[in-house]
Amino acid sequence: MILLSYLRSLIFIFIIPISVVVWGLITIITCSLIKNKKLPTFFTTRWSLFVLWLAGVEVILEGRENLPTESSLYTFNHTSHIDIPVVNGNLLNHVRFGAKSELYKIPVFGSSLKAVGSIRVFRGDREKVIKEYAKSLKVVKEDGISIALAAEGTRNPNPPALGDFKSGPFILAIQGQMPVVPVVLYDVHKVLPKHKIFMPHWKSGQKKVRMHILKPIPTKGLNFDNRHELKKKVKKAMQEDMALRGIKNT
Repeated sequence: MILLSYLRSLIFIFIIPISVVVWGLITIITCSLIKNKKLPTFFTTRWSLFVLWLAGVEVILEGRENLPTESSLYTFNHTSHIDIPVVNGNLLNHVRFGAKSELYKIPVFGSSLKAVGSIRVFRGDREKVIKEYAKSLKVVKEDGISIALAAEGTRNPNPPALGDFKSGPFILAIQGQMPVVPVVLYDVHKVLPKHKIFMPHWKSGQKKVRMHILKPIPTKGLNFDNRHELKKKVKKAMQEDMALRGIKNT
């Protein structure tokens, strides 16, 4: 069984780059020819579900009733390479994700990120970040889509406890007066954590992970000065949910 785990990892490592190129080219060409806000969602969701299937990951979704009908900002704990497929494949509505600017330099993959309307995240350059957020909010208002950003900004090296939250997602939510929907991922860090490329050995041959969508936190009436207060409120909600499952946060 351990050998099968390594074999799964090798197949995953081999197939994923090929799927990025093939699916990326199809996405770029289709989205450039057909202007439809549903297309990016179709392509990103299908690719995410393919990645989860290839990795042998089953997602148990909880809190579906908390999904808002209005444009929102979803923020999640980032612990694994597989977080984005887990969230993207299960939110069930039109969402655009944030991606660090370095990813846009990768051939085909970077162009496909642009094609599906991903939000470019510039680390350490506040002026560029604010400019990108303004562009994103314009699209949100025009197309009625939502945005998903990692609360910690990057993969947390010490899961399952939460890391420090960045202010960016909460500034964006306040600027757009969009509710913040906390999303807590459980056991995803056991699949492909930071600095790991091989999957662990699973006795059942499949790994179950959980995704819990919490109740939306409103931002109407808040301004820039309330960003830290909002950040603490969202983190507290996520910590309380984790505490119910026996996960301690210091």
